[in-house]
Amino acid sequence: MIGGRETVAESLTRELIHRFYSGDARWLAGHFAPDFTGIGAQSEQYRISVDDILRNTGVMPDLVFVRERYEQVAQSGDMTVVMGQYAAYVAPGQEMAFADIQRFTVIWRDLQNRDLQNRDLQNNDVSRAKLVHWHLSNPLRASVKGERFPRRTALGISRAMSLMTEQKRYQRELQIQDVTGATHRLLLFDLQYVESAGHNTVLHMTDGAKYVVHRGLGAFLADTGLEDDRCGFVRVHRGYAVNALYVRSVSDCVTMVNGDTLPVPQRKVTVVRETIAAARIDDDMA
Repeated sequence: MIGGRETVAESLTRELIHRFYSGDARWLAGHFAPDFTGIGAQSEQYRISVDDILRNTGVMPDLVFVRERYEQVAQSGDMTVVMGQYAAYVAPGQEMAFADIQRFTVIWRDLQNRDLQNRDLQNNDVSRAKLVHWHLSNPLRASVKGERFPRRTALGISRAMSLMTEQKRYQRELQIQDVTGATHRLLLFDLQYVESAGHNTVLHMTDGAKYVVHRGLGAFLADTGLEDDRCGFVRVHRGYAVNALYVRSVSDCVTMVNGDTLPVPQRKVTVVRETIAAARIDDDMA
């Protein structure tokens, strides 16, 4: 970090991690050096090849990153070293429940303009940057031998898994009446975010359905008990409240798992990010 902002090396490493889990093998393939060497997290992965990484990219689950740290720790000649860690869980709606904390070290060669700020990344020549080394530090311990993505929870982010379980309970079910007079019973887990629409509130569901209720957003949140921190809903704007489980990232906007982007006041970005993190990460990870 330089002046509290990410260096280009740190930003490029963040993109590397996200591209890996999003299955972007083409982007990854273009960033490996010919003499790349890697070390995997599992005991049998003392050495991993580019082909190993690209194969794994195709079967990675869609992850929601709840805590990330990227730190440029060394620079010598044309080599730049970045270390970090991330905590993540499988995005809701997939056929598994999984969370873990991973540490890593990467080494880049020929990274130009590496001390520029994150916002300049796209405007600077990083096309020559090649990944020389990638080391994953802690193993993903499988609960069943040979299971690639075990149904287990990382200790530090068990709150996210607990929140999923809580939202799926029928005791947390909402009964609403939409503006047509129809009544619906909804699980909190199926509610992605709510939006103010004048004197109404629009409920955006994970399956793409929308329900409109004749109640202002503030009154709706109060009436349904979603103001309670234990429900996992966070007011990110006067016109929006989101289910923390479905937030992919918070920057100049809130990006949801389904790709929807919601506004967030610039002055509240840090508070919103910390509040969403607190809903998903145990206290000792904050």
